[in-house]
Amino acid sequence: MERSIGGVPEPLAMSLIANALFNASLNYGDLIARTRLLWTEYESQLLRFPPRAPLAEMIRDATGGIEIDDLLAMAFGLFAHANTTGLDAGGPLDLAKLGISAESTSRFLDLFADDRPGFAAALNPPPSAVVSSQQSEWSFIPFELKPLLRMGPSEALVIDARLLQRRFTQALYWLVHDHEKAVHGDTARNRWTQTYSELIEIHAEHLARSFAPTVLDGEPAFFTEERIAKLGGANADFGIDFGSFVVVADVVQHQFVVATRAQADPCAFATDLRRAVVDKAQQLDKSIRMLLERTNHPDHPLGRRPSRVVPIVVAGADFPGIPFVYKHARRAVADAGRLRQVECTKLLIVTLSELEMLSTVLASEPGLSAGAVIEGYLDDETDGSLTNYLYRLNGGAELARAPLLSEPLHEALADVERRLLTNAGA
Repeated sequence: MERSIGGVPEPLAMSLIANALFNASLNYGDLIARTRLLWTEYESQLLRFPPRAPLAEMIRDATGGIEIDDLLAMAFGLFAHANTTGLDAGGPLDLAKLGISAESTSRFLDLFADDRPGFAAALNPPPSAVVSSQQSEWSFIPFELKPLLRMGPSEALVIDARLLQRRFTQALYWLVHDHEKAVHGDTARNRWTQTYSELIEIHAEHLARSFAPTVLDGEPAFFTEERIAKLGGANADFGIDFGSFVVVADVVQHQFVVATRAQADPCAFATDLRRAVVDKAQQLDKSIRMLLERTNHPDHPLGRRPSRVVPIVVAGADFPGIPFVYKHARRAVADAGRLRQVECTKLLIVTLSELEMLSTVLASEPGLSAGAVIEGYLDDETDGSLTNYLYRLNGGAELARAPLLSEPLHEALADVERRLLTNAGA
């Protein structure tokens, strides 16, 4: 009998999953805003896992001395050049014209660009080389690591704008991760993963606070991990009381591994799904049981037994938002004996990008509430991603970013513009 994932034959399912992970939608403006918040604003809020060194210093160490402002200025300059002129019509950009030091420019290109022979070697390894992950139809890793084609001592051509955007936003995590492991060892690498996970949790909580009801029955509608922990047992990251239902959410920063993304390996996907969803469902389950059973506890965040609970896993990294994947994930959670309380709705799995999109939709439509969106999404018969649901709900109307994202975006772009203009005039 042929194996399947969510009712879809395994080979086809894995091809669709690899495609969804590679082509995950992104909003560059939101990514820039998130990057600025993660790397400059939230550091002072880290309580459980402070970094080994200041974040700016860790980026500088990982890049061989490039300041994060220079890094982002060069990356944005390349993106703006490609976006304005077209990826091939405008030819390469001479980074020397951006006014960044020759030393930083050279290091930047060594890290993030390759020439034609270099890419040819990476994409066509000798038969004796053990690089099977680069021989699949989804093997874009050489371009993900180095999204620039080096054309001269200081010239580069953007290969793919999306890969460039990811490399200098989400993938800054990997830049530090690999450096910590190579230079400082596994203990430092593990500490960094914990630091970054806490940064992602902070961002998710800020987003959730922004669209939670201000007050409900005289009590704050948003409650934190620390408040849930007072009930005893494992604790989810946050909750929101919407009155007719309660959201209980846990944030996970698990990155789907190369074997899943590039090789479409079903065994690797099963492990990824367990770490990204099933393990988190266990924490959600324990927290929900405490909310249901310990209603007389003096620190109960609701002060009552909730009649309806919406469990949510927030994926800090990309997640393949396909109906059969959600179906498969929920079945795996049920098979593990989790979230079977009659008060629980189906498990929702949303990404950090989708929370950002939700905040933008809510900011653009003042009459719409997060509670109404969640209710509608729960009832959505397509059982697709929150992204697709929000597109249908919004109907293509023009959106204005919420202040949580628009303010750091404007600050980041102003900093880049000021830096480039200053350097060009120097």
